[in-house]
Amino acid sequence: MPKLTIKTEPYLREFILGKYKENTSGYSFIMLILKPLVEYIPADKAPIIAHGEEYLELELPQYEFGAFNVRFDTVYLSPENAKEFNRLAIAWFRDIYYSYMDDKVRYANKFYPGYGRKAFIKNTIIQFCSDNNMNFNKDNYENLKKGYYRMRKKREKDEKKQKSLGGLVSLKCPPVVPLIFML
Repeated sequence: MPKLTIKTEPYLREFILGKYKENTSGYSFIMLILKPLVEYIPADKAPIIAHGEEYLELELPQYEFGAFNVRFDTVYLSPENAKEFNRLAIAWFRDIYYSYMDDKVRYANKFYPGYGRKAFIKNTIIQFCSDNNMNFNKDNYENLKKGYYRMRKKREKDEKKQKSLGGLVSLKCPPVVPLIFML
């Protein structure tokens, strides 16, 4: 089966491989991201298959790529498309991760008010890694912890800003300006 190699961050690679093993069909989210980004290798380029720890290797199902005739060494991701894949995959990962963490922290605050917040966040990150087939090591833990704290801090800052504006304006949408019609 043909493979596609993409350079990614270690935590993202582990997360994608865990999700990809659950659903290897062309209807998985990973395949939905990849389909518009895959290109034929130009005739003037030799196929380069990179191997190593920093590369994500995905097997491409031949029957799911529609117009592309996916064979060994015929398709690849251009550097621009690889960056786009990473951007979309990181956004997908963050959406899942932040939702998971918010739900668990909200649950802990409601049912375990005396439990230490830092200890609970660490246990929640361990559980997230376990649920998504990710290795729990120091690098993954630090990246996930910092990402969650930064997101929480940004959210608190946005909430303060919204309260200072009276709570009537959404920070995601531009303010509505009343239109005055002159007859």
